[in-house]
Amino acid sequence: MSSEYHSERAGPEHAEKLLALFEGAGSGCFCNYWHFEGDKNAWLERCYLQPEANRAALVARLEAPELCGVVARTGAGNICGWLKVMRAEQLPRLYEQRVYRSLPFLQGPPGSREGVYAVGCVYVDEAERGKGVARSLLGAAIAAVRAAGGSALEAFPRGAASDEAEASERLRADQLWMGPQALFHDAGFVAVSDFRPYPVLRLHLR
Repeated sequence: MSSEYHSERAGPEHAEKLLALFEGAGSGCFCNYWHFEGDKNAWLERCYLQPEANRAALVARLEAPELCGVVARTGAGNICGWLKVMRAEQLPRLYEQRVYRSLPFLQGPPGSREGVYAVGCVYVDEAERGKGVARSLLGAAIAAVRAAGGSALEAFPRGAASDEAEASERLRADQLWMGPQALFHDAGFVAVSDFRPYPVLRLHLR
């Protein structure tokens, strides 16, 4: 079904419709969580009381030359999906999460992970879910990372708590904001850490 959608690298020309996608979700985040330096209470305050600051930050990233994400468009041209993908070094808050920061393969001297990119968020409009939008987004993200000269792409989906739970456990939509684990497996990502329920998956591009 992904043929119904067109996904491409996000840029300033997508700003208006991408902002509308986030506004439709009723969230003041505008995909800024991994860039925010305060604690969780300060983040909630920012989202509820200063969403315009998050809006401006997203627009600024779209206008910058660095890859910051890809968007999916419907046949009518509306943006129905977003996947945040950036250099790993630009998302330190993600890698500093307690479940990831001690993993030795995510560490290294300065410059050792220069070509590594990370998936920081996957969001699909509720009306378009289950139709292949996320698959289209991930395909465009992989192509964009390759075009940018990236050597690997890492993903941090929420997984099942155990092997026994994997077949029966159904995660809520709010637990899938980093993308469903099966999406990445189907695209060829392999687990480099299987610590449940927070695996780390990687796709080597060279």
